[in-house]
Amino acid sequence: MFNRYRLISGLALGLFFSAAFLSADEYPGKYKLNSASNPLYEEECSACHLAYPPALLPQRSWQVIMDNLDKHFSENAEVDDKTAAELGRYLQQYAAEKSRDYLAQKFLRSIANNDTPLRISKVPYFLKEHHEMPQRMYKNNPKVKSLSQCETCHQQATQGNYHEEQINIPGFGAWED
Repeated sequence: MFNRYRLISGLALGLFFSAAFLSADEYPGKYKLNSASNPLYEEECSACHLAYPPALLPQRSWQVIMDNLDKHFSENAEVDDKTAAELGRYLQQYAAEKSRDYLAQKFLRSIANNDTPLRISKVPYFLKEHHEMPQRMYKNNPKVKSLSQCETCHQQATQGNYHEEQINIPGFGAWED
């Protein structure tokens, strides 16, 4: 006799086990961050650099960055108190600990509990992902200059997409691992 409950239960279990055994490469969102957008954050931060997805750093890192805007990587990036409060709330709300994105969790798990990285390019997972890249492709490349210029090579970085298939290094072309 056909039992609808058994069929639905079987399908649900099948989907669960299929998802549980997907490798990281088969996980469709591996290199995508789904952070909420914030027009104020984008306006204030992208005036000088990519408005980095908050999910790339833990809350403690964003707190230190926000507390030291007067000496933000050798620049004065101070904003008024109201703006600072709104930016701080946004960064805390969407920091790595708050994200369910695979990439954000990889970043977070690579950071020691007692470490407070202030540069995304110093996070261990970031370093692991970029270790094969010769310095001539970025450091000695006047169109890139440093690994902190994500959007220069990651063609869809502003949309939160860091997949290898979207990498195009100026002067070198598409990245082939």
